[in-house]
Amino acid sequence: MTARVIDLHGAGQGPWYAWILGVSLAAIMDPSFRPWAFSPRPGDVVFTLSLAAAAAWSIAIRLAFFRVALGLSPARARIAVLLTGAFFWTAIVGYWLASDQLLPRIQ
Repeated sequence: MTARVIDLHGAGQGPWYAWILGVSLAAIMDPSFRPWAFSPRPGDVVFTLSLAAAAAWSIAIRLAFFRVALGLSPARARIAVLLTGAFFWTAIVGYWLASDQLLPRIQ
């Protein structure tokens, strides 16, 4: 793999960086900003929709990466997106569950 291909793969995380930056800016501008995506209140609809948009945008970028940069077929590209997503989220959830210090802070 070339450095360009690795850079293109990292660009797939761009939507998440933009979303986190936007949520951080909203929290700075309004300190009472406490969104909750799992039981949205009327004010949380924009938060939930922006989260869904970032997820969809990221999936589209990663799918295009596997199709164009690596030249995979559409079926293999979808499988690659699913596998990388599963690995990524398994690592995050595993770390979250392994550290007993995060759950009390979130609730």
